[in-house]
Amino acid sequence: MLHSVDAGCSPAPAALGAGWIAQLTVNDPARRRCRSWLLVALCVYAAAMVLFVPFGIGSSWRECDTQAIARNFLSDGWNPLRPRIDWRGDTDGAVECEFPLYQSMIAAVMGIVGEAEWPGRIIAMLAMLMATLSLHRLLEARTGPGGALVGSLVFLGSGQAVLLGTRVMPDALSLALAIAGTAAFVQFLAEGRGRTLFLATVMTALACLVKPTALQIGLLQFLWLLAVAPRRLRELRVWISAVTVLGVVGLWMAHGIQLHADTGLTFGVAAGGETKFPTGWSLRKLSIWTSLGWTTLQFGFGGLGVIGLLVAVARRRFSASELALVVVAGLGLVGTLRYSFHGGIGPHYHAFAAVAGSWLVACAWPRRAHWALWGTLLLVVVLLAGVHIGRERAWRQGCLSSGQLTAGAAVESMSKPSELAVVRSFREGYDAFWRRRTNYEDPVLLYHARRRGWVLPADGFEPDALNALRNRGAAIVVDQTPASTSVLARQWLDANADQAVDSGGCRIYRLRARS
Repeated sequence: MLHSVDAGCSPAPAALGAGWIAQLTVNDPARRRCRSWLLVALCVYAAAMVLFVPFGIGSSWRECDTQAIARNFLSDGWNPLRPRIDWRGDTDGAVECEFPLYQSMIAAVMGIVGEAEWPGRIIAMLAMLMATLSLHRLLEARTGPGGALVGSLVFLGSGQAVLLGTRVMPDALSLALAIAGTAAFVQFLAEGRGRTLFLATVMTALACLVKPTALQIGLLQFLWLLAVAPRRLRELRVWISAVTVLGVVGLWMAHGIQLHADTGLTFGVAAGGETKFPTGWSLRKLSIWTSLGWTTLQFGFGGLGVIGLLVAVARRRFSASELALVVVAGLGLVGTLRYSFHGGIGPHYHAFAAVAGSWLVACAWPRRAHWALWGTLLLVVVLLAGVHIGRERAWRQGCLSSGQLTAGAAVESMSKPSELAVVRSFREGYDAFWRRRTNYEDPVLLYHARRRGWVLPADGFEPDALNALRNRGAAIVVDQTPASTSVLARQWLDANADQAVDSGGCRIYRLRARS
């Protein structure tokens, strides 16, 4: 057993060795009291997510795609090697995407309770509780019981915890697995048990399969290995673990590329030309960095994280372990800059930045804090959480009142399940700002209509494309932005289709049978 000279976040560089990781195995009355308060905080968080943010997916793009894959596991047969989406056209729907562990979990619950949108929400919320418990375990080792409780409270009250805990997306599960895998890895560094390393390898690999952006956690584990237990670099099993994680993720990506080659369907994870990486010009654009900073203040690092960073540096509590965490989180945001820079596009890419911010607040926290400081922090956390919950509630209500739900119901009522639809997306196929292809395939209307079909980009809704899809079996056409439809497209629709209904701001047409 390794022993620590200090249960807190020590200002002494020597304490950054094996000492702090050994605290994962320490227990004392102070820790038990703080864990009791943590349990209260977790219950409050769970209640707030359920009571204050409405259930239902509505017009949320990522949630409709996620739920559709889960639903298709029930209707098309469960095959995790071929996750299927609704915008499949006349293919079987197999799409290049992340490994569908989360969607499989939703499908498993729906197989028991029937089709519903709440299982994904509950699974995501439970995943955030798991993530917090794992983060708390790491922080107990690094900062002691008080700091661990503070860091956990800050994390639960962050914009990221509210976002991921209320959305039907795989990000919460990936984050939970990543932090749990890191806690197991740190315990292995302290104790050297092979079964602990095996557990860390499995959870880290699953985290990266569910969301490949979690590969940044592997870099963090390596940097912490260098900082606290470099002697283990001589152990072959450590390298086998790393190669296993990278190999498993690489194999899945290769499989996804093959799926894309078969069906032409992609989420842009590893195929299709849709990438989140920055370009040279974007790295030089000040407005992008300003937007990235504002987004991470809202959904990632947070204002408290900035204060924690400054205090930790001033008090010499910012050392190799903290530097590694901040660098990795920053690299993750830069690596996904196309989405992470804007709160309306990729706020969920700030998950590890939120972990870093909470970690630094814990490091900055005094070992013997006055009750007034505790009260102030709790008030700030509650106020910030209220702002984040209010924003998420308003966003959800907007999704639930979208005209796409009405239009989807209209398509369902006027068509047969076997009929294929063509939907015009709100997005264009080419992102002029980032100068590359975009994922324009809008899943919302098809999901709510319970139909399959094609999605055309806003700038590709033209006679040639419509005629080609008609020849492939399309029976319904939905124009979601009729005000911008070209004259040629309108003429083609007038000549080949009947306008069946104008619903939710969409014009829905039934294509005439060929004479």
